[in-house]
Amino acid sequence: MAPKPLIRAFLALCAGFTLLVGPTADAAKPGALDTTFGRAGKVITDFGQVDGIYDIAVQPNGKIVAVGDSYERGTPNDSFALARYTRSGALDQTFGTGGKVTTDFQRPSTALAVALQPDGRIVAAGGVDAGPIGVNVALARYNANGSLDPTFGDGGKVVTDLQSHFQWASAIVIQPDGKLVVSGSTRQLGLYPDFLVARYTASGTLDQSFGRGGIVSTDFQPGWTDLAYGVALGRGGKIVAAGVGLPGDAGGPGVIDVAVYDTDGHLDPSFDADGMLVSAPELDSGAWGGIVAQPDGKLVIGGSIGVHQGLVRYTASGALDRTFGIARNGVAIATGGVSDLARQPDGKLVTVGVRSGRSNTDLNFGIARFNRSGLLDRSFHGGEAMTDMGGWDVAEAVALQPDGRIVVGGSTGRADNGITQSGDFALARYLGVPTCRVPNLIGKTLRAARAAIARANCRLGRVGHRASTRAARGHIVSQRPSAGTTLPNRGTVNLVVSRGRG
Repeated sequence: MAPKPLIRAFLALCAGFTLLVGPTADAAKPGALDTTFGRAGKVITDFGQVDGIYDIAVQPNGKIVAVGDSYERGTPNDSFALARYTRSGALDQTFGTGGKVTTDFQRPSTALAVALQPDGRIVAAGGVDAGPIGVNVALARYNANGSLDPTFGDGGKVVTDLQSHFQWASAIVIQPDGKLVVSGSTRQLGLYPDFLVARYTASGTLDQSFGRGGIVSTDFQPGWTDLAYGVALGRGGKIVAAGVGLPGDAGGPGVIDVAVYDTDGHLDPSFDADGMLVSAPELDSGAWGGIVAQPDGKLVIGGSIGVHQGLVRYTASGALDRTFGIARNGVAIATGGVSDLARQPDGKLVTVGVRSGRSNTDLNFGIARFNRSGLLDRSFHGGEAMTDMGGWDVAEAVALQPDGRIVVGGSTGRADNGITQSGDFALARYLGVPTCRVPNLIGKTLRAARAAIARANCRLGRVGHRASTRAARGHIVSQRPSAGTTLPNRGTVNLVVSRGRG
């Protein structure tokens, strides 16, 4: 019912070779797996059926929320599935049952997106099977402990039927006023799909002040299929949706579709004259991999650009930003697929997707980082890396922790001819900045110790003094933590300096 299988098949065809992140990678450098997370940087969670993550988010306390679905092959049993993890990667026992929650909508359903409210509540969005008429938008809101929030919709769940053949939510964002904005697609009987943007109040009802009864549909070109996969809030509260346009009923070649709406749901004429952009930086393009609205108003889109995968950036007025990507003329290229992207506080862009493994039937998690000008960041494991999660591995989502670590979510399992036969939730966490590997400072002068601490990506903490018969005056007599300890970037090292024999 959801568009994700289409994305998976597309990305599998486009996956390429890159560097493997494993035991041989420098454990202290950006792009390396964070070995303090799960088992050597990886976490696998089995709900007992065929399971997969489609989106993730990091709470302010560092806990990680993952949403997706869990279904039983050969049956209609398919449910929203959520898991929450502690900062170390363990299932959070205070959430649901043993850290896991499934939500039954009485029909097959899939959660494709998640958003976190400031009060700790969690909103998941996706689609639910509507029988012979297709698919409806589905939302669910959960309390911090994983229970459904009875103040939202009908017992915590909302199903929106637009009386069309298909409508689903692929992405969600929460406005500062607490209203929920989802993007996806809607298809009327006998017509091709259009962009769907819907806004809900905090209680789960459609916001009547937005569009027509809370709904906006956008047709970019007559006779084309328009599918929205990303949504973001731009400057001034504008809503940005991005996706792909395909001629006819999902044929090709495709184009990138971007729409910008004002706070009432009207198309914004300051963007490409009419609020709608149809763009083909290269023949056969599409925005399959999310969207970032930069503080300067520029929009970064992830997806396919011709035969490549990567990023493209547009100005606030909708023009292709020719300063981005340099040699690619506005396009930044990654080796494999781009399923999602995120922007770091320093402006660098992280993308995740799939990379081919040892054979054309083996896929691995892929991750890449670009600098602000759209060039691969060579300080990040050479720019790109891949991680074997143990099976047919597909990375769907990325989220950033406040400490600079990067969390990637998706699935690992077994697939035959591209069709998933088994699967589990899969998470990997990478270093975004170098770790602090505490050097041996005993016997060094304070000046030399300061320099060694800085070189090790650590920070000098408290400096005490005491008499010592073991170290000359002005030299380090003890340190905490001990040499060889691994701390987060800019971790604190405390020293004691000798006063001499006293």
